[in-house]
Amino acid sequence: MEQSIINWLFAAVGALGGFIIRALWEAVQGLKKDHTEFQATVAKDYVRAEYFKGHEDREEAKDLRIFQMLDKIYDKLDAKADKV
Repeated sequence: MEQSIINWLFAAVGALGGFIIRALWEAVQGLKKDHTEFQATVAKDYVRAEYFKGHEDREEAKDLRIFQMLDKIYDKLDAKADKV
């Protein structure tokens, strides 16, 4: 009687383990498929280096203008007559 209980326990544990391993296997396969699709999308839609460099130059020009305006504001505040 005890041997059959042990056999049933081993069978139950084996079935549960097999179910978990199968679920993990399917999840990994799904992730591989999603990753492949993502790689295709990124390869198609990525920002090319020459396009980015053009934006980088424009951003530097904007930054320069902002800092020039801030310098003018600082100079005006520095020259105020009511300053102690």
